[in-house]
Amino acid sequence: MAKYEIKDGVGIIPEWILELEDEAFRGCLELRRVIVPKWVRKIGKRVFYGCENLKEISLPEWLEEIDDEAFHGCFSLQEIILPRWIRKIGDKSFCGCTGLIDFTIPPLVTKIGKMAFLGCDCLKNITASPRGMDTFSLGVADMSLESKIEDGAFQRCTSLVGITIPESVTEIGNWVFSGCSNLNNVTIPSSVRVIGSMAFLGCTSLENIAIPSSVNAIKDGAFQGCSSLYSIVIPPSITEIESGTFQGCSCLRNISIPSSVREIGDGAFQACSNLTTVSLPPSVTGIGKMVFLGCSNLQNITIPPSITKIEKGSFAGCSSLNSIDIPPSVTEIGWLAFQGCSGLTDISLPPSVRKIGKAAFSACTNLYEIRIPKGLKVERDTFKNCSNVKVIRYRP
Repeated sequence: MAKYEIKDGVGIIPEWILELEDEAFRGCLELRRVIVPKWVRKIGKRVFYGCENLKEISLPEWLEEIDDEAFHGCFSLQEIILPRWIRKIGDKSFCGCTGLIDFTIPPLVTKIGKMAFLGCDCLKNITASPRGMDTFSLGVADMSLESKIEDGAFQRCTSLVGITIPESVTEIGNWVFSGCSNLNNVTIPSSVRVIGSMAFLGCTSLENIAIPSSVNAIKDGAFQGCSSLYSIVIPPSITEIESGTFQGCSCLRNISIPSSVREIGDGAFQACSNLTTVSLPPSVTGIGKMVFLGCSNLQNITIPPSITKIEKGSFAGCSSLNSIDIPPSVTEIGWLAFQGCSGLTDISLPPSVRKIGKAAFSACTNLYEIRIPKGLKVERDTFKNCSNVKVIRYRP
């Protein structure tokens, strides 16, 4: 085993070694400066983990790999220059390096691991070195055609303002940019096919984003909490809008759903408080629970004739909704489906409706008249706090 020393804050490493052993300087608070010898090819796991006062490190030209958590928690490290031959940056390699401001990815890197830059909240710029005729791979598992930005790679990089994803990437993993609250410029290439769960969760500065037609899956919660997002186009390659995809996008005013979409998941547009108009194409056969819950400015929506059930809380709190046409395909209206829709004044239920859930129209304070088929079973509290309502039963 090699002997490592610290003298006057400087790490002393034997000149002859080829690899820095795992945890060689772990937790050495007195370490301030390190010069890694020229023959070193690999920095092992957690070598400088928790070296909170490490400010300066010089890496050798021939270094090829930085293993998992190598610089985890090096708070004082403001700059690190990676040599051009480096190929792998392991999981959580720079996690919690809150002093890092700029980072340049060398041209031969083929992997940036999971949560590699998690919590680097001063990191503003990420630059990819050019590769000439080759394609650069940022945050990907390998250089195959199935390249992926690993889960949480840039999570909580709160100073990150922009990133261009390279053409080699086919999948953006889960939580990749989650919590990047200053991110406002993202370029997604046409190579990307999947945007992972909560990939942009809480990117509160993101105002618009272009999703290429190559994307065929946007996973649950992908843009949840993007409170500044006002414009987005869903490409015709998407067949399902998954649960919570745009939940809390409070600046989103209009959304056009392509005819390729078959399903809209639970809470997909929940709390989109400035959403005014939604057009659901006839291709949509299922609308999940609480899809438009709390969309207080929603005025118009067309329910397609392919829908058979209006789920629990689907339109609850849509206080600006002044009319709704329920198609003859609907057989059931779920609990709290229209609760608090204070803009509704009259509703006519088609004879196809066989069941109305509890409190389905409760707190519709301006509802004056509702026509329902004779013999329809009405659950308890269906019209609770609808003091002016007049129920008219008609024979189909």
